[in-house]
Amino acid sequence: GTLLRTVPSPFQLPVLAFSPDGTLLACGHRQGIHLLRLDGDADWEALSESGGAARQTAVSQFGNFVATALQSTASGGSVELRRLDDGEVFRRVDAGSPVLDLVAAPDGQWLAYASNTTNLVRYRPSTGIIDASLPTERPYDLAVSADGSRLAVTTLVGAGHMVDTASWRATARITAGTAASTTAWRAAWSRDASRLAVQFGDDRIRIFAKDQGKPQFTRDWSSDLVRFFEFLADGETILSVHRSGTLRRWSASAGEVVSELAINLTNATAFALSPDQRLLLSSGRGGGILIVNATTGAKVDRWTTESGFQSLGLQFSENGTWLVNGRLDGALVALRSPIVLLDPRATSLGLSFSVSGGPGPFQLQRHGAGSGPWVDLGEAFTGSSATVDYEEPGPWLYRLVSVRSLDAE
Repeated sequence: GTLLRTVPSPFQLPVLAFSPDGTLLACGHRQGIHLLRLDGDADWEALSESGGAARQTAVSQFGNFVATALQSTASGGSVELRRLDDGEVFRRVDAGSPVLDLVAAPDGQWLAYASNTTNLVRYRPSTGIIDASLPTERPYDLAVSADGSRLAVTTLVGAGHMVDTASWRATARITAGTAASTTAWRAAWSRDASRLAVQFGDDRIRIFAKDQGKPQFTRDWSSDLVRFFEFLADGETILSVHRSGTLRRWSASAGEVVSELAINLTNATAFALSPDQRLLLSSGRGGGILIVNATTGAKVDRWTTESGFQSLGLQFSENGTWLVNGRLDGALVALRSPIVLLDPRATSLGLSFSVSGGPGPFQLQRHGAGSGPWVDLGEAFTGSSATVDYEEPGPWLYRLVSVRSLDAE
């Protein structure tokens, strides 16, 4: 009856089993399977492919990788890198403690992550080398600008930092500008990195100029908490989704609401805005992925293949070709991003339309009212808009398909 050892079990719904020789203990749980060697003091080892819940993801199409922050135990965490095209794991980085957030440079040259060790780390996926580290204060969220020149770090101690990614030095300390300490939550850059929007714990969004720690403007959304927000291409307008299920556009300078739509999003845990800013994707607790027209608020589609799984992160690749979904069960799912035909109309020149969902090439095809094959209409094209000539009267069915090159095949 002597107690030989106490083993921590930080897993949800654990199912335990000893090996026949009694030297190993296996634990199956929601995030996979872990193994513990009973003849030493080693911690749990990930036996299954998933080493824990996929807490955060960072995607780089140019670097051809998906980085995932995995939390294997209450005190342990790692960063796993997979190739975007085939899902092969090519690097693992032991973070020493749970990773709180991570982002990838737009060109894929570096990966930044922050952990409970309060260091902001710059890691080179091509070499596997950590080449820079910056002390931070209980980091919470990371946001990189579209040009990769600046990184914003929000913290749980009422402040944050703007970081020059070339020198890996802080250029400004971000504060709420009030006497009371308030936590900085999520941050988003304008595309030219001239402005930074930060959501604080008092339900206010403050706008900062580049490398300036004093806010220029504050917008109070305490009556309707912001769940997601992003700068639009003009650098002046912010798109936000609120607790009430309302989609709003508002001015970053004056705070005035430009437009608002009821899109009835509830219990969403992950959001993503397509690179062309025309599609808003959201995923909740087991409800699949909902695709909404970000301009009209109209529902475009719902992907039910992900139903039953809670998403912790949705992210597009740089050109919109890939969509990556990081799930609570530890799965990392790479999906072809939705190709959506928008604004189709007949003109004197032909059939005019625009596309959201990657650069192409695309091919418009036509099908008669009777039987027969789909026939290519016009030439294949790339880009986001096209006009295709037509001569014969309908009725016709049209569809848009993605054209794969021989190299892709």
